[in-house]
Amino acid sequence: MRLTDARFDLVVVGGGIYGATLAWVAVRRGLQVALVERDDWGAATSANSLRIVHGGLRYLQKLDLRRMRRSIAARREFLRRVPHLVRPMAFLVPTWGRGLHGPAAMGAALAVNDLVSLDRNRGVHPANRIPRGRVFGRERLSAAVPGLELSGFNGCARWYDGFAADAARLTLWFVREAAEAGAVCVNHCECLGFGAAAGRVARVRVKDRLSGREAEIATATAVLTAGPWGPALAGLDPDGLRPGAEGWAKAFNLVVRRPLGDGSAFGLWGESPFYRLAPGRGNGRFYFFVPWQGGTLIGTAYVAHPGPPRPCRVEAAEIEAFVSELRRIWPASGLQMSDVAGVHAGLLPVEPGRGPGGEPVPAAGCVLRHLEDRGLAGLWLVDGEKLTTAVVTAREVLETIGMGGAGRHTAAGRPQDDDRERPRTDRLGARYGRRVRELEALMGSEPELSRPLASGLPVLGAEAAYAIRAEMAVDLEDLVVRRLGIAPFGPPGRGILEACADVAAKELGWSPEQKLAEIRACCEGMGHLGGSVRTLS
Repeated sequence: MRLTDARFDLVVVGGGIYGATLAWVAVRRGLQVALVERDDWGAATSANSLRIVHGGLRYLQKLDLRRMRRSIAARREFLRRVPHLVRPMAFLVPTWGRGLHGPAAMGAALAVNDLVSLDRNRGVHPANRIPRGRVFGRERLSAAVPGLELSGFNGCARWYDGFAADAARLTLWFVREAAEAGAVCVNHCECLGFGAAAGRVARVRVKDRLSGREAEIATATAVLTAGPWGPALAGLDPDGLRPGAEGWAKAFNLVVRRPLGDGSAFGLWGESPFYRLAPGRGNGRFYFFVPWQGGTLIGTAYVAHPGPPRPCRVEAAEIEAFVSELRRIWPASGLQMSDVAGVHAGLLPVEPGRGPGGEPVPAAGCVLRHLEDRGLAGLWLVDGEKLTTAVVTAREVLETIGMGGAGRHTAAGRPQDDDRERPRTDRLGARYGRRVRELEALMGSEPELSRPLASGLPVLGAEAAYAIRAEMAVDLEDLVVRRLGIAPFGPPGRGILEACADVAAKELGWSPEQKLAEIRACCEGMGHLGGSVRTLS
């Protein structure tokens, strides 16, 4: 089916994690759904993430059990449905003194967390279940964070959360599931605006960015999940999504080439005006160091972003300031600018005021706004700041807009509540899950694709061909960055790019000139990926 072939019950504009999960939930409820994305799936704000799928432990501080339970249910959903992409990871934080940050208080908090989340593993495969939290002595902290100054610390607390190593493939999983269930999903398709009839949205105007063709999608309900660009698409002021918000913040995480610590994720306090209230540590921002792809993700830092949303470029001075702060927190890390391979960054609306360190405070929770007052009944804007709660938010959105029926549409005969799969640990299984069988069938029918793309690279030719034939990759950046994941620390070598381009040229019919243009565009794009990633190498 094409976008112009039918009248859709729901059109979702924006193919990040919120748009992908909304389309997935809606089509499984029997709705006829179209999902369009200006660039590629998960290429913009969704790429800004430490990839942690939270269970809401920090909400215990304010006894916000409702929000905590919501996060626990959302985390369980990811661990159960996408076990090859979301797995448990241990997280540690130091303890000190005998107060709220002491071992006894932290142990009690972990016990309450385990109690509140008694059903955290319901329906989850045993290999993917979340263990109980524990408190350890200083030896465990010293092993996790080598060289950390231990004076004032008396141990550490450990809990587990989910971790999605490949956020792009996680978004793609929901898009593909939605498409297999009957949704029409089109990337590189830009929303130009909306048409109305009798005060209600009647069509969505779109443009194919590859061919330049324009079309109209018939619908009476559309939801904008385009992040910071949503308000402009709806004809609102840049801050129109969250009345009362005071502009935007750049939220960014550093991509470091080398591992830091013993392989556990851990958190350390950053500096603030109240830094010395605790023994050597204070109440500033909390930074996580998360092992990733043989290196480390560190974040999240927030910097004010004046003016309306635009490409989110993190300046070298902002990165240097963050590196300097991290080095003050943990001098033994020896962290230098030369260790930083890139920055994952995105825009978030901020609340009035400033945090304890003077940094902007991101607006919390999800906002759903109806554009009925602007003569566009049926047009909604959704904004959420957490990867974790995307699926739960999708269900809540459908309930609010009157599409929360209990339909049980299924894809390929898989019941809605019984589509678990066994977690895979081999490289292909961990990337493709049950779809690894499709990849194996491709290699069986075309044995020449069973060879690695390039010397020293484990990625197979079949993966590149499969990304184009089955995973909607349409240009070299789609292929290299978000399907094959071979550029976590900056652009790969020219030989690897050419090998990928050779497969793409064969699959997509590129001329030699077009292939060279794609290589050039890909190199430029990896200097600034979709407003979300800026590489420094």
